[in-house]
Amino acid sequence: MKMSPLLQLRVQALCAIVLTILFYILAVGMGLALIALPILEVLDAHRFHLQLAIFGFGGGVALLSGVWPRRNVFEAPGPRITAATQPQFFKELTRVAQATQQRLPDEVYVLPEVNAWVADIGRRRVLAVGLPLLHVLTVTQLRAVLAHEFGHYSGGDTRLGGFLYGARRGIGQAVSELSERRHLLRHPFRWYGNAFLRLTFALSRRQEFEADRMAAEVAGRDALIGGLEQVQRAALVYPQYWHGEAVPVLQEGYRVPLGEGFERFLRTPGVTTWLQTHLSQDVHLGRADPYDTHPPMAERVKAARRLRPRTAPEQDPSASTLVKPDALEEALLGFLVARPREQALQFVSWERVGQDMWGPLWREQLKEMRPHLQALTARTLPALLVKPDEWLALRMKLSKRNVDDNRTLAGAVWMLGMALADAAFQRGLTIEAQPGEAITLRRGEEQVEPFNLVQALVQGKLTAEAFVQATEAVGLADVPLG
Repeated sequence: MKMSPLLQLRVQALCAIVLTILFYILAVGMGLALIALPILEVLDAHRFHLQLAIFGFGGGVALLSGVWPRRNVFEAPGPRITAATQPQFFKELTRVAQATQQRLPDEVYVLPEVNAWVADIGRRRVLAVGLPLLHVLTVTQLRAVLAHEFGHYSGGDTRLGGFLYGARRGIGQAVSELSERRHLLRHPFRWYGNAFLRLTFALSRRQEFEADRMAAEVAGRDALIGGLEQVQRAALVYPQYWHGEAVPVLQEGYRVPLGEGFERFLRTPGVTTWLQTHLSQDVHLGRADPYDTHPPMAERVKAARRLRPRTAPEQDPSASTLVKPDALEEALLGFLVARPREQALQFVSWERVGQDMWGPLWREQLKEMRPHLQALTARTLPALLVKPDEWLALRMKLSKRNVDDNRTLAGAVWMLGMALADAAFQRGLTIEAQPGEAITLRRGEEQVEPFNLVQALVQGKLTAEAFVQATEAVGLADVPLG
């Protein structure tokens, strides 16, 4: 008779608990026995073997120190939000809690990443939700994500997860201690640890399927599938957005609308094309590795399609309508970027970030380099590139390095692009620096992408004639770059 998925989950959980208990009994018992060996030899046989003492004390101490309980200190992963600060979000959270017959979390945090998770910290229930999720999901899709997390509460996964996490850490520490001492017992304990990890990670993957089932019951199958696909898309490109678009602005003391910027980033043709290509190649949709905690997305979507569909709502606005985005982002950035009150981040819109930040920044960074660029123009730059010695000398000056490597080339290209961009800015062209798009300077119908132009020229993807023609079109061909 075939077991139901829920029964299989319970059996796996029971096996994991039994293996955990057996590990601690084995580790503690063997640790004490190893320490007792040289002591008993002295007491009974009245002799002392140094090698036996090293083997016994070394292995025993390693095992006991590895399994010795260590206190987990919870650190807030982001700013905490409450029903008072984000009432609409908590109304949705209450709705999901009622639908899953679970109590509300005691603490809710916002994350600076594409993720959501729950945990039991002592007697406290904790929920964390990534800010990007609120900008890539609809209200119903977010409901599915929250219901999935509440499914972990409902199934007891958070309580078991803390128990198993401690066991994994204990096994890992025991193996590590034994390996450092090159003790013979490291081999059987490594085997036990690998078997334990494979079983408990398989359990974690099955828990994800059960939590998905709960999400489909609460929000609907289509909302679950759509949410899974949106989360996957966002997770693939958010690091690029964060490090390439947001962090440079934050480092200069400015604050931009993070969620709005990510929405724009996802809509840009380059990002859209990259995602289509990447996902079509099934790079992240393969078979599960035995040590994966989550099933591959393809398996989750396939399993979700077998669930019963529900009627979708006629209107399904963005999940960002459930929060006060400005207050949420300000709190998140205050958590991430600790600054004195008098040095608070200055707000700037994406439409103004080029004019207000990049333009003045280019001028400041070019001060030291202007003597090296004074005699150079866009028209004479192509001729310089075909003179190896002169081009190498300029690269060394612009990149501030004493060796010729790829980094000096990248530094020089960036500095030349900056010089061309600054020349355009000083002559009245407006800087457009939208997320995911090339920096463009525009005046009416005239426009130029200085950084892309210089890079294409240096890489040989653009001819000297085409480069000069592009700069002539905006009146920059004969303007000194210094």
